Amino acid sequence: MIAAGEETCHYDMKAHFPHELLAYSASKAMALDAAEDFIKTHKLEYDVVLLMPSLVIGANPLAKTAEDLLSSTNAPLLGMLLGRPGRPMFGSSVSVQDVAHLHVLALDPSIPAGRYLAASGGPKGTNWAEAFGVVKKHFPESVGKTFVGEGQPVIVSVQVDTLKTEKAFGFEFQNFEEQVKSVVENYIALL
Repeated sequence: MIAAGEETCHYDMKAHFPHELLAYSASKAMALDAAEDFIKTHKLEYDVVLLMPSLVIGANPLAKTAEDLLSSTNAPLLGMLLGRPGRPMFGSSVSVQDVAHLHVLALDPSIPAGRYLAASGGPKGTNWAEAFGVVKKHFPESVGKTFVGEGQPVIVSVQVDTLKTEKAFGFEFQNFEEQVKSVVENYIALL
């Protein structure tokens, strides 16, 4: 279980990663290291709130085509739903709207400085296979036409403890069903 106050892995910027999922994870750890090094070496006159989101998914208002959504962090979800088996997926996700909301809330001086994890699903994380049921429930006309009806995603299990974030921000994360609806609505609108 990953919790906000725990030590994180440290990586060398020159390291080679055999898989993009590992590079993605390492990039987050390296960004955290850089921010914390900056805080340690500079005398800051303000507090720093570090937000560490899991895999961020959600509607992208900047996307001009449906294919644009496949070149973002929505790609693993959409690829799976489109029947394009692909890369393994983190067992944890968070809504882009929630991440944006946390950034705004972090400006409140009552939020203590420190690390905060952002992920939905609590300790059980994200069950990506549930996305097929969400599509069947909310977009039944697209099953078999745009989206496949089922699949077996490869999931890299990640358990994230967001209790510290929820308490400090008075915040409840959007559930996975809402995240999937957001991405699928966006994709269908761009077809």
